[in-house]
Amino acid sequence: MSTAMVLILLGRVARNFARNVKDPPPGGKWRLIRTHIDAYLLSLLGSEILQGIGAIMNVKWVFEGGAHCSDYCSVQGALKTIGETGVGMNTMVSNRDEFPIVLCSSVGDSYCAMLILAIS
Repeated sequence: MSTAMVLILLGRVARNFARNVKDPPPGGKWRLIRTHIDAYLLSLLGSEILQGIGAIMNVKWVFEGGAHCSDYCSVQGALKTIGETGVGMNTMVSNRDEFPIVLCSSVGDSYCAMLILAIS
């Protein structure tokens, strides 16, 4: 189900991108990735798709009534591992970038800078 939702979301992004390239909104050229947050989101969605494909591949094991070592199993494991690693790394990087923004908006800038230096 989650893979279907990610694919629907990516489909909507692709549709909006194609529409805005064909007929740009006022103000100039439209780009898909405007900030680093956009890149993080697309990377996260790609990793989620890899995880979802690995999970969908479980259907074979259900129909066979068990799992056994084969190339299929290796590919499934690789997809799940790459997807999980990508999601984890993406979460870590986006939190690293967003934490100071959230913290600095609630406390003063000098206190925020000292706290971030102390944490790192």
